[in-house]
Amino acid sequence: MNQQEKRVFLIRRLLSEQPRAGSVEIPADENEQKRLLRGLFNVRLPAPADEAFLAVQDEYLREAIAEKGVMSNGIPGPRREKDRRAAV
Repeated sequence: MNQQEKRVFLIRRLLSEQPRAGSVEIPADENEQKRLLRGLFNVRLPAPADEAFLAVQDEYLREAIAEKGVMSNGIPGPRREKDRRAAV
């Protein structure tokens, strides 16, 4: 599965869990799909998920992180001397 197929799979699965989703259509635009997926992740209630869903979600998110080049250690860079605010 490529990223687009994984994203649509995840959206469909999450929509199937939402009784109020009704006739929500999956947008054709990639950015709109990403917004919808993020929103569905945010409103999903805590509940067990099956292994297939978790495997696709893990692959999708790992590839998304790799594409963006997100730091893996999570440590922020050094503060500038003139900036006295706390680093978060």
